[in-house]
Amino acid sequence: MSGPSESKSFTIYVKIAQFVAQLGFFTTTFFCYILIFLTVFGINRKFGSYKYLLIFFPTAGIFFATMELLLYPNVYSHNAGYVFYSTSRPFGMSQDAVTFCLCLYTGVYATTISMLSVQFLYRYWAIFDAIKLRFFKGWKFMISVFYSVFFGVAWALGILYFDKIDEYSKGYFK
Repeated sequence: MSGPSESKSFTIYVKIAQFVAQLGFFTTTFFCYILIFLTVFGINRKFGSYKYLLIFFPTAGIFFATMELLLYPNVYSHNAGYVFYSTSRPFGMSQDAVTFCLCLYTGVYATTISMLSVQFLYRYWAIFDAIKLRFFKGWKFMISVFYSVFFGVAWALGILYFDKIDEYSKGYFK
C-alpha cells in the first residue's frame, strides 16, 4: 500500500477516459446519423415541427461528441474548488482558443439538455393538450430553438467569465 508521500500516476485513467470519449464519438455519430436519416427519409406521416426537433437534437449531439473528441475535457476537483481544463491542443490552438472551445463545449452541453426539456414539453402537450402545439408551428418553433440556445450561451459565458483561474485559485490548488 502506498503512503501519502508516494505519488500515484493517473495516466491510465486519462487513457481510459480518452478511449471512452472516442467510443462515445463513434457510437454517437453512427446512431445520430441513422436517426437523422430515418427522420428525414423514413417518416411518411406528417410530424410537423417535431421532425425538426428530432433533427436538431442529434445534430447537437454529434457536435458535442466531436468537441469532446477534439478537446478531451477534464475536471480536477479539490475540496471546494475545481479546474476545468484540457491537455489537448487541437490544430495547434493557443491556450485562449482552447479555453474558448471548452466554454463552447459546455454551452453545447447546456443546449442539448435544454432540448430535452423542449422535447418533453412537446410530447406532453401532444398527449394531453394538443391545442398548445401551436407554439411549435411556423415561426413560433424558433422560440424553442432560441430557448435552448439561450441557456447554452448563458452557460458558456458563465464558464468563460466566472471560471477564470486567478492568483487566489492557483494558490488554493497548490
